[in-house]
Amino acid sequence: MLELNTFIKNKIIIIELEGVLDSRTASDFKIWIEERRLDGYSDFILDLLKLEYLSSRGIAALTETNSLLRSRGGRMVICSPTDEVMRLLHFLKIDKIIPVCLDIEQAALKISEMPIEDNVTSAGSDNINISEYITERNLKKEISDNIEKKENVDTQSASLESKTSEKATTSVLGDIKAKIIYCQNCGCKLRVNKTGKYLCPSCRISFYYNSES
Repeated sequence: MLELNTFIKNKIIIIELEGVLDSRTASDFKIWIEERRLDGYSDFILDLLKLEYLSSRGIAALTETNSLLRSRGGRMVICSPTDEVMRLLHFLKIDKIIPVCLDIEQAALKISEMPIEDNVTSAGSDNINISEYITERNLKKEISDNIEKKENVDTQSASLESKTSEKATTSVLGDIKAKIIYCQNCGCKLRVNKTGKYLCPSCRISFYYNSES
């Protein structure tokens, strides 16, 4: 679920995103921005302080919205991202496409300094390509690498456990070279493993066993 809490300051729409921006909410977010643009607004600040989760589709929605606004003479700035969201934006180089500021005041100042895009076609085309490349290729590669690393660790761990178990079994079996004999007095079956004196547990007769004979 995503809530868009907004207020207007100096003709800039400041939007507080609260909740989750993913595949389920990305379309609604883009439509809402477009409706505000059609109402006559062109400058937007996205406050991400209360954004709990940002998926690859959510990132694509941000870059696509930025591309659309720039192609229509608009401007967009992100502010107050959480540490987790900021790491993601930086890792995927989104902060190279959309300015990221610490707070609303800095974001408002940044917007006032940003030029309005003149080359409409070029701006829209370039950003969409960057968005597709970053959100699909880089993010999938990161996930794939993490999964591969985890699988390698699990495989190495399983292999180590298997070798340890095998060594332990071999050691135990190697120490126990038991032989079955029968008591000459009562016929009871006995298990012996080395030369020495033994006591029959059934008839209590003692006897001597030579393992070499």
